Amino acid sequence: MVLQVTPELAAGADALILQQAVEAAVSLVEQIKLNCATATDALKIDIEVLRCLMEHTYPAFHVAISSCEHRYFTR
Repeated sequence: MVLQVTPELAAGADALILQQAVEAAVSLVEQIKLNCATATDALKIDIEVLRCLMEHTYPAFHVAISSCEHRYFTR
């Protein structure tokens, strides 16, 4: 038995392959987004720990960091 590939069958197969590729890409983007969010949260924790250490060690650090925060992070 020989399978004849009609244009309709080929188009359906192409659409299925394209849909699977798009779904795989969306899944990968969502995974990367979660990884970035996790890394960002970990970095925020590290920065806060460092800030607390620096404020405890150098009391003037609080004044300096407040000035930087106002200049760079308020918009």
